[in-house]
Amino acid sequence: MRNEETAIEDMSRDPDIRRDLFSVKQAVKSTGMSRTMLLKLEDAGFIVPKEINKKTGYRYYDTFNIHKLLEYKRLRFAGLSQTEIFSYCDAKDNNDITCVLDTMRKRECLLHRNIELLSLRLEKDKRNFSFSYYDYDKTLCLTYEGDFMQPMDIMTVAYNQSVEIISRGLMTSVTQNIFTIRHDTKQAPSPYHVKICFPIDPDVPPGTDMTGIEWIPGCRTYSMLFYGIKGYDEARALLWDKIKESGLTPIGNEMRTESIVAPYVNMRISPDDLVTRFSIPIEQE
Repeated sequence: MRNEETAIEDMSRDPDIRRDLFSVKQAVKSTGMSRTMLLKLEDAGFIVPKEINKKTGYRYYDTFNIHKLLEYKRLRFAGLSQTEIFSYCDAKDNNDITCVLDTMRKRECLLHRNIELLSLRLEKDKRNFSFSYYDYDKTLCLTYEGDFMQPMDIMTVAYNQSVEIISRGLMTSVTQNIFTIRHDTKQAPSPYHVKICFPIDPDVPPGTDMTGIEWIPGCRTYSMLFYGIKGYDEARALLWDKIKESGLTPIGNEMRTESIVAPYVNMRISPDDLVTRFSIPIEQE
């Protein structure tokens, strides 16, 4: 970027700035990168040696080179690809930076989801109800509606719909879990009518069969984490009671149920170790 180049030029004229040069060996030791990786980044134009000895071919890097390599390493650790890092470091305007920021936010959501999942699996013995506010983003989903007798029946549909997603050439969202929407949680326990929502990547290929695909609006909810598979109806009733006690105003009778730790992702877990989030959309103050 021009601003960076100008800053480097200004600093290079500062008499108090050290002008030490470092060998490839020193750069490798300082950054923790391999010699091969360092030279590949040089070949790609990501860094340019400050000096090259014409007789020996030895390369020497300055402090700016070293810090740019460290920036590359940090961004790689954050999950950016090499192409994304080059784009970020060569960004000419805010649009370029925004694209990278959007990518990192998606990865942040994925990281948060995995941290939550692993934490819940480790804390499964606590079995305490946990209440909190939870925000759902607007989500593009492949949906399925039907009547069900048992919660585990939904797992069969979840598997079949996953096959449907793959067959249509859609991409399953890696940042959002499957969730259901139900409007009769205050009525008889079964059978119950549910819309099952399978989040997919919004970048749908042209010509895709859009049957059953819809945007599910985002909302603020009051939610509860629940362990196991027995006592779903009691748990739902408890959440409705908690909403009333807290003086919150629900939006209709909708309740979202999100499977956080579930067997359809091939984890070796027993039904008692399932973790579910029940959420009721509420009006925001």
